[in-house]
Amino acid sequence: MGRPLSKDALVHRYKLALIPLALAAFSATTASAQSFDWSGPYVGLNAGGLTDGRIRFDETTGELPNNTNALDQGLRPVETDLDTSGFIGGAQIGYNRQFEGSGASFVLGVEADIAYVDSDETETLSNTTMIGPLGTPSTVPVTRINEYSGGLDYLGTVRARAGVAFDRLLVYGTGGMAYGRVKREVIFYGPNAPTEPYFAGSEADVQTGWTAGAGVEYALGSDSMFNVFNSQAVTLRAEYLHYDLGDTELDYPGVNGGATIGGYTSRVSTKGDLVRAGLNFKF
Repeated sequence: MGRPLSKDALVHRYKLALIPLALAAFSATTASAQSFDWSGPYVGLNAGGLTDGRIRFDETTGELPNNTNALDQGLRPVETDLDTSGFIGGAQIGYNRQFEGSGASFVLGVEADIAYVDSDETETLSNTTMIGPLGTPSTVPVTRINEYSGGLDYLGTVRARAGVAFDRLLVYGTGGMAYGRVKREVIFYGPNAPTEPYFAGSEADVQTGWTAGAGVEYALGSDSMFNVFNSQAVTLRAEYLHYDLGDTELDYPGVNGGATIGGYTSRVSTKGDLVRAGLNFKF
């Protein structure tokens, strides 16, 4: 029989035996700390900008031959674009469900949002020719001013989301319905009458269409400085969306001095892109 181990040797062996257990415990703790579940409801805020907002007036037609001639002669515009880029900010609410797959975690969800939009725009187009009020030659220059206005009051979406989760990082695509209140107005002023509308029309109503885009989202811990509501987690996101609210028609009949000489009709389409950041509170 060998000699009994000294106390120091026993302590050394005990320490060596604890190393694998400590490593295992550390690994389990690390895995637990890194495992984030995206499942659950959330609410949040967002802000950003319409980077390529457009309200387009095109396919303009005239009611009477003199209106058609004015379009053909370039006295009145056939088409024009309003750049309705601007600030957008609002709130969202949604729900996610996480599914564990083979080597990856998948997240499906739904989200609804609504946002205030500051995008009103006015464009004035004018021309000066030697053509008179009814398309006949004039002995003096004749100036015609044509004014277009439009914008969004608010924009909202109801979308599905689908993505892949890399622990606290979520990469997703999204798409669904878009809606918004669109304003549009056209005023054609009279020949050499810059303050007297000859043809005018305006509308403001809610239009619906579609939206699609993508984003990335990162989950912070419940102890984040942003967690003012003591939620389970706070997430930060960056998102891009394209929206298309479809087409409608705008009539601008004759008024004042133009009341007896017909009117015009334009097709008006509203679409654009937005980029925004968001902050969500997950419960």
